[in-house]
Amino acid sequence: MSYELIFLSPLKGFRKLIGEVCGSLGEDNYTVIENFNTDYGKEIAKSLNNQESRAIICKEFATVHLNLTGVPIVYVYANPIDILYKMFIASKRYKKITFVAFWKEALRCNFEYFKKVLDIEIDIFLYRSAADIDQKIEEALESNPEVVLTTGECVAREVRNRNIPAQVIYPSRDVIIEAINRAKEIIDIRKQDINSRERLSKIINAVDDGIILLDQFKNPVLMNRTAEERLSKNNCLTTLISNVIDSSYTYERVVNIDNYQYLVSRRIVTMGIDEQGILITFRDVGEVQRLEYQIRRDMIIKGLRAKFVFDDLVGESSVFKKIIAKAKRYAESDSTILITGESGTGKELFAQSIHNASRRKNNPFVGINCAALPKDLLESELFGYEKGAFTGAEKSGKQGLFECAHKGTIFLDEIAELSLPLQAKLLRVLQEKEVRRIGGDKIIPIDVRVITATNRDLKKDLEEGRFRSDLYYRLNILRLDIPPLRERKEDIPLLISYFLGKHAKQLEKPRIPGKRITETLKKHSWPGNVRELENFCERYLLLADDRNTLEEDVKEFLDQNTITNDRTSSKEFISIRKNSLIEMEKEIIDKLLKEFNGNKNLVAKFLGISRSTLWKKLKEKDVEYFEGIRH
Repeated sequence: MSYELIFLSPLKGFRKLIGEVCGSLGEDNYTVIENFNTDYGKEIAKSLNNQESRAIICKEFATVHLNLTGVPIVYVYANPIDILYKMFIASKRYKKITFVAFWKEALRCNFEYFKKVLDIEIDIFLYRSAADIDQKIEEALESNPEVVLTTGECVAREVRNRNIPAQVIYPSRDVIIEAINRAKEIIDIRKQDINSRERLSKIINAVDDGIILLDQFKNPVLMNRTAEERLSKNNCLTTLISNVIDSSYTYERVVNIDNYQYLVSRRIVTMGIDEQGILITFRDVGEVQRLEYQIRRDMIIKGLRAKFVFDDLVGESSVFKKIIAKAKRYAESDSTILITGESGTGKELFAQSIHNASRRKNNPFVGINCAALPKDLLESELFGYEKGAFTGAEKSGKQGLFECAHKGTIFLDEIAELSLPLQAKLLRVLQEKEVRRIGGDKIIPIDVRVITATNRDLKKDLEEGRFRSDLYYRLNILRLDIPPLRERKEDIPLLISYFLGKHAKQLEKPRIPGKRITETLKKHSWPGNVRELENFCERYLLLADDRNTLEEDVKEFLDQNTITNDRTSSKEFISIRKNSLIEMEKEIIDKLLKEFNGNKNLVAKFLGISRSTLWKKLKEKDVEYFEGIRH
């Protein structure tokens, strides 16, 4: 690293010493300026400002003649040993010494000790500025000095003009070497500081947010380019700072400045020992909304999107066409939709199709099965949480599904499985159109279309107190009842052809069942609905051989564990004895469990009650013989 050293010397004899020292150190890039208190010297000194590789070495009193800014200065003083040595030489000839000097050069000298060691009288006259130097010279001369020792060339010159001996005390060689080393260290540190500030400036100027740093007196000490450009007119900076200072908020708020809305953030920062400042960052609200929209779009790309459209819904039956026509009309609205239907009827396919036909189609579609998660986790999934909200929470917190679905659609399947406390929170979200994360204190506005689905009779849940009536009526603004497959059996051939084609892409000639076999399939009650039919088509492709598949073979491919609950089956009636209501109920459940091979899900569905209600009835009646039946 190169260094340029500038010596300001009012001492003519000082140049030689500087040259000797610099020569011994190998320093050839230096300049000595004498007579710097003249106009010539002042013109030279002006060129020294703001040069990062330069440093000035001089006596402190020398700078009173110059206005130097932006350049480091290292002061040199005659040290106590230099002064004592000069006094020792003078003491051999004189019994009284008068010492005139700049006051800082006498700070480290113990003149009482000097008097004892040298056994002489020492009169001391110290000046603090150029204004009192003449006065101190006059006071020194009035003391009838034998000799004057001084650190200033101008003092020695004036004393000699009065025919009094005067000697100048120069800083020693060691003092000059120490000053040179200090000057080089300062240049190194200054360059590092300049580089750091330049890097910091480039970084904060590259940020789109406006950045302002206020000192402890609320004065701006740093602003990036964005802040300067946005707040350069109409006292915008003053308005922003007054909003920050006069308010008690710590985090964010929207501030209106010169007809622009900014999201402003304030943080307290430590700037030094017992000194705090305020860091302000702000961004145009429109830009925040644009970024938020981009984030939502990225979420769609990552998977929060609906895959199905109405063209993917297969069926030509009149009942199915009517339900599709109704769903298409619902897509034109933003009202909440309740989709009902048995398991496997395609409720989520309808929800996705409605989303993709709506004005929200380019925004997220977020689906969740409310029965798939434990109730204590479902709330955090729906509404999110702040960091540290509970044990096991992610350190950075988590965005809830309602936030993820902003500007789009959220699909809540199995809505009847929500607990009553969670139903109350969902109702508030639907009414207020805002969420608050678990453990958080910020209200987050949302714009979400809500579609819910259930395979249960919510009216019965209302009567039994398992579902809130206010939430039910809030969800049931638009109703879509998906018919089971047994009510649109004319669609079975179309569905078989569609599913065989879907699962047989790798086969050159997928096997298509004949008309007789298709009629057999149409007679099946399909309690698993379209999902069961699709499963059958997969088994058919895997198990059917090259010979002509017979009707008996098809029956083997059907799921033997799925027993129909079709009211038109051969087991439409159950014979029970007259008895008390409790005993008759017990006998009905007993017979149904035997008929359905112990499958409690099918029994509960047949009776139109939930599985948990069935368990309660079994427990209340203490039906011991049910314990051996297969779950």
